[in-house]
Parts: sequence; C-alpha cells; structure tokens
Amino acid sequence: MMKTGRSAVLLFLVLVSVWIPKETLAKDFSLHAAIHHGREVQLQWDKCPDASGYLVLRGGDKDESGVPIITLGTDSTEYTDTTLALGDTAYYQVEAVFPENGAGLKENPVVTNRCKIYLSGKGDTPVLHVKKQRSQLKFRADHLKGSEAIYLYGKKKGGKYRLYSITRDSYQLFVNKSRASFSFKAQNVRGTYIFRVRSYNMVKGKKVYSNYSKKVTVHFSS
Repeated sequence: MMKTGRSAVLLFLVLVSVWIPKETLAKDFSLHAAIHHGREVQLQWDKCPDASGYLVLRGGDKDESGVPIITLGTDSTEYTDTTLALGDTAYYQVEAVFPENGAGLKENPVVTNRCKIYLSGKGDTPVLHVKKQRSQLKFRADHLKGSEAIYLYGKKKGGKYRLYSITRDSYQLFVNKSRASFSFKAQNVRGTYIFRVRSYNMVKGKKVYSNYSKKVTVHFSS
C-alpha cells in the first residue's frame, strides 16, 4: 500500500511536469530595450527554458502582431537593430522557438512583454576638449556617434555666446564617427574665453539638438 501510494505520487508529478505550459516555464522571459547613440536600438532578454532559438519581432503599432526581423540561436540574449529611421516608433517582442514545433508554428507562442521605442534623434551629450598651442586652438569633440553634425559656440567672459565658423565656408562640421577634431588660429586675442558644442540630427526635416557639452575655459594673455 505504501509502495502503491508512492508510485501514484510519482506518476502525478511526472504528469504535472509534462503538462506544465511553456508560459509558466517562461514566466521570467522578459525583454529589456534601450536606445543608444541615436540610431541604434539594443534589445536584451532573459533566456527561456528549453528554447532552441528566438525570433525578434517588430511592429509599427501597439495593437498589431510584430513580424520577424531576425532569427537567433539558443545562446542569444541580445540584438541591436539599426534599420529604424529617426522619428520612427516601433514595438518589439521576442518569441521563443522550441525544437518540437519550429519557428512560427506554435499555436500558443511564448513571447516577452512588448517594448515601445521612439527614435527621437537626440544624440548623446558631447564632450569637448580644447588645447591651446601658442596662437592656435585645437578642438576635439567626443561622444558623437549617431549624430550628423556639430556646432561650436564661444564667448568672451562676460559676453554672449555666438556661433563660430568651424570650416572655411560653414558654421557646422559634419561627422561620421564618434569623434571630430578641428582647429583655428586665435590672433590678437586677449582675455578669457568659454567654449561649448552641441550636435544634431535631422528628423523629418527638422534639427533635433543634443544637450550642450560642459563649458571649456581658455585664457589668453597676449
């Protein structure tokens, strides 16, 4: 009787383990999303037990089912999407793929929460470095990845900021890397000057600016 009871309990546990829905096994299967550098959407998610891979789904509306944009392997827990345009809104989910059913064939798919992303186009806050060499100022701006161009602003201490020409025929400097450098001569200048920069992106025909960099002060004695 004792053995029969133990056998019945064991059989019950086996049946329960077989019929536990995948949704229960994947209760901690969630998606985390963050925007980096203006144009990149980095997705990170938790591993789903027994999944053989993952589908990254993307839709343009919160009420519509997303469509797969990439299929990833069982060890994948992150993906960076670089195909959105600035000013676009997207809704992401990740769907677990199980070996017995195959991608896209599950009657009750196991998916993460839905994450909304809006690419505003606002870039990272630049970091400005200024080096004085006699009558020449050398500028370097960092943290520009994902930005299209930068502006340089300067003023004499106690005065008002004005926009400085960075190149011969433009007040802006277009960038395609995370760092940009430029220089110009400061002839017949005396006193204390303060400089700062900001970057921008074009979003639907309008400029979207980053925050200003921290101010950099330069002293001229002659």
